[in-house]
Amino acid sequence: MQKMTEHETVIYTTKGAIPQSALHEVNEQAKSWAPPPDTKPKKLDITCPLKGRMYDARCSTDCALYTGTGCGIVEHRMGTGTACPFPGMAHCGKGCALYEDGSCALIK
Repeated sequence: MQKMTEHETVIYTTKGAIPQSALHEVNEQAKSWAPPPDTKPKKLDITCPLKGRMYDARCSTDCALYTGTGCGIVEHRMGTGTACPFPGMAHCGKGCALYEDGSCALIK
């Protein structure tokens, strides 16, 4: 005994409703779509050459030279943090001999 259906089965997805007969075609089209961009945050496990071994030598977001995508020395711009990358220094600011015109002289 066969089950008779009056309407074609419809599959509901986040892209909308797809008739079952068109599912194969939709899957073939989906293979050609570009993959989503890589939005993973950059890992901050790169060793900073300015910090001593007895300190945490990893690059961190509180560093005055960290720009969000890497070290400000490479990108020639200041970061958003205030901590100086050199060991023993508390904060980047006017008290430092390398601080001139609102930024660190290392990045000029």
